[in-house]
Amino acid sequence: MLLPVGATLRLLLRQLMIALLNGVADTDPRYEDFSVWHYRTDSWWWQHQGAVIRLGRKIEIGLRFTLDGLWFQGAWWYPDSGQVDMFRKVVASEGSGRELSAIVGAVR
Repeated sequence: MLLPVGATLRLLLRQLMIALLNGVADTDPRYEDFSVWHYRTDSWWWQHQGAVIRLGRKIEIGLRFTLDGLWFQGAWWYPDSGQVDMFRKVVASEGSGRELSAIVGAVR
């Protein structure tokens, strides 16, 4: 049975995202799991295929394929008490702060 062009495109985009995230998961054990979203009705969503990679409790990386490229977003949802202060101290420390600055600079 042949699928309509739109359905075929949606399936291909979803399979591409799943393959990308499986590759990431195979190379970095910090990734706990991922979700690839599946939408049937609104063409905007399958033209902008989205997914989430969970790095840990309440920490996620969102990504989306579009015709323009690949989009990334990081999120830290509802940190536990004390985590924000601990994060600020680690970022402000000389060693780890310098390492984080180098990572962010390399991404830019």
